[in-house]
Amino acid sequence: MHGGAFGRGTLFQLNAENDITVLHAFTGGADESQPYGGVIRDVEGNLYGTTAGGFGSGSPFGTVFELATTGTFTNLYTFQGGNDGAYATGGLIQDAEGNLYGVTNEGGEFGFGTVFEVNQAGKERILYSFHNLPDGHFPVYETLAMDPNRNLYGTTWDGGAFNQGTVFKIHATTGKEEILHSFGGSGDGAWPASGLLLDAKGNLYGTTSNGGIAHAGTIFKLGPTGKETLLHKFGGRGDGVCPYGSLLRDANGDFYGTTTIGGANDDGTVYRLTGNGQETVLHSFDWSDGDTPYGGLVQDAAGNLYGTTAAGGTSNFGTVFKIMP
Repeated sequence: MHGGAFGRGTLFQLNAENDITVLHAFTGGADESQPYGGVIRDVEGNLYGTTAGGFGSGSPFGTVFELATTGTFTNLYTFQGGNDGAYATGGLIQDAEGNLYGVTNEGGEFGFGTVFEVNQAGKERILYSFHNLPDGHFPVYETLAMDPNRNLYGTTWDGGAFNQGTVFKIHATTGKEEILHSFGGSGDGAWPASGLLLDAKGNLYGTTSNGGIAHAGTIFKLGPTGKETLLHKFGGRGDGVCPYGSLLRDANGDFYGTTTIGGANDDGTVYRLTGNGQETVLHSFDWSDGDTPYGGLVQDAAGNLYGTTAAGGTSNFGTVFKIMP
């Protein structure tokens, strides 16, 4: 998000020998700044991501960018802060034709955020603009999910029937939005700040940053009919508090994720949730090895988990970590 030669964020590569290479340092100029949402790679090795821009009056409003395998950096689209959207804080997904899909935190026709498409020619199309209650507001820090019929699924931080966030669906054929679930607070969950996992049966899985028994967040499942099941309610400091990053699911059906605070040292955790609902804290950060893991995790063929923290480490500017099975 920050750092680099210009203090505006970087794209980096870390190899197996733990050598880091800065692929691009954002300048705050035409390439803008604050890449919150990670990157994706296409079959040719090109990288795609978003920047959030300046977050303020008169500041830039974010971009969708490409970093080619040749090292060439290109802004595919620059948000103007109006009906086209503003502040792209989430990641992207890509369809078979190379079209990119994502969300903006603000902007759109009503100012509450958008779902957008950007094609390879750099043309943007707004698929949906969020509006007043009981619609969702402010899709934050999330990556969309897409089913085989090209319907899109995501979460909003705010809005819904109880103004504590939603799970939504954008129908590919009609462009209409459907609110699949409105979060209700302590007994349910509140303020989801991550994307969704979609399985082959049409079930959606995600987290909320608040709500549950201790207002510490939840892990939920939403069935194809919209029925919600809470798979886990975080219990407080020792367990983990405030999950932000999207869930990871392995071949055995176990889920993995991070909480931004909580754990033995209150610096965040990495956890596992088994298919039968048993949660285990795999690691509690202690600042020296990282603090505040906002992002999700990836897993290699050997079962090792990899992720990042926003703070802590030897220089106090965050870490890249590995947790072995």
